Amino acid sequence: MLALPTAPPATEFGRLFDADTQRAISSGLCISCRGAKLLCGKTRCPILVRWDFMMRTAPAIDRLDLDGASPPGVFVGRFGYPKVFLGPLVPPVHGDTELLDTPEAWIGRSMEDIVSFRSQLVRGMHRVDVMDVETGGKVVDLTRELALSVASTEVEVSFLKKPHGRVVLDDDVQPFGPSAPIRNLDFGTLKVDPHLDRAYSDGDLLARDAVLELYQDRIPVSKIQRAFSVGAFGVSKNRKFVPTRWSITAVDDTIGKDLRERVKAFPLIDSIRVFEAVGFDDRFLVVQMPRPWRYELIEAWYPNTLWNPLGREAVLFGDHEGFEGRTTYASTGG
Repeated sequence: MLALPTAPPATEFGRLFDADTQRAISSGLCISCRGAKLLCGKTRCPILVRWDFMMRTAPAIDRLDLDGASPPGVFVGRFGYPKVFLGPLVPPVHGDTELLDTPEAWIGRSMEDIVSFRSQLVRGMHRVDVMDVETGGKVVDLTRELALSVASTEVEVSFLKKPHGRVVLDDDVQPFGPSAPIRNLDFGTLKVDPHLDRAYSDGDLLARDAVLELYQDRIPVSKIQRAFSVGAFGVSKNRKFVPTRWSITAVDDTIGKDLRERVKAFPLIDSIRVFEAVGFDDRFLVVQMPRPWRYELIEAWYPNTLWNPLGREAVLFGDHEGFEGRTTYASTGG
């Protein structure tokens, strides 16, 4: 007799989707589309892609113990602040996994590639106060060491319960796979990045100066953000854990403001220049003009794209800042 496919139990869907995603689905857009019409404007349905890769990963993580090579990757949550969850990101694979947590290397990759990278990363969770940088215990110490390492590191982690996953849609933080609270954490030989270690060891160096020095040393921004999140920078007595979302913003802001001041000192160009790049289903156009520094960002959402699924015309919006900068958040930042 032909065996019909069995629908996943309701509890599995509850684990797969977070509350925001459930609300998006209940709005009717996803139901009317069901991945066929691509009303969100993507070339593939993000939910179906994520479900596919989660199901591929599930058999490898359906247990209380996991070993694999962390890219290295860590994550610090923000919910419950100042009591937050932090821990390593560990895939159920070995070898060189650095690509899984290196966004700088994703240019030109497809959505399927990126979802595959991130869905493999199991998030270990350990609750800690953000001020307990030096007194948080073994898991905290090992997570910080992992964030400072220069290459993929073999990790062994045991959980209090089996990891489970959710589809989390977030504009600021890369997605990751299932998560579970940590019972114990160990790893093999680890090589610390000498640049990151020097900044960590200097308890008198301001966090801002540490970020800029590392950027000047050509350390990837994602590595700086990772170390920043585990409280590796700043005056010793002021160090604390920083949620990953906030560390991304803080590092980008620090580097961006420094670059802006340097650009202001450059001589004016003698012509209008236009640059173009395409990536992640977006087209980027940069127009440079021979005028004193100012900046304007304009976004255009065309019909049948994510935030303009039912429109008939492109929707444009933007924001700007003058020579002296600004003290308020840009409206385009959400």
